[in-house]
Amino acid sequence: EGQGTSVFVKCSTLLRQATADETARSFSIVSRSRSLDLVAATEAQRKMWVRALRILIANINEGWNDKDDNQFLNYIKQQWNRADTDRSGSLEHNEVVNLLRKMNITISRQGISDKISEFDLDDNGQLDFQEFQEFIRKFFMD
Repeated sequence: EGQGTSVFVKCSTLLRQATADETARSFSIVSRSRSLDLVAATEAQRKMWVRALRILIANINEGWNDKDDNQFLNYIKQQWNRADTDRSGSLEHNEVVNLLRKMNITISRQGISDKISEFDLDDNGQLDFQEFQEFIRKFFMD
């Protein structure tokens, strides 16, 4: 995947043909193996977005405080309740797949299976709440 996909090649070709104005309005968000290329409506909007994202990153890099951690834990609990549709107390593969789709987290079914195996400490093929906390943190902290 990545740079070898037809979408990437097509976008790269279009970007090479971009006008100076389009280039001035463009920016990318890069996080390890993922990137998101964006084009703002105006150069001023691009500058605003880049400045806001830099502030956000600086605040994240300063570390989490207790309030942030509590808010994140509440968010995880909400997502858990949303995903545990059968109220079994654990999430099966399909429940995790559906939740990640709703959260706009893109990962293949095999990737999800691999991550579940990585965080499924009791090897039952499901995630209990503790395992789910670590699983979901992986997506937000990486």
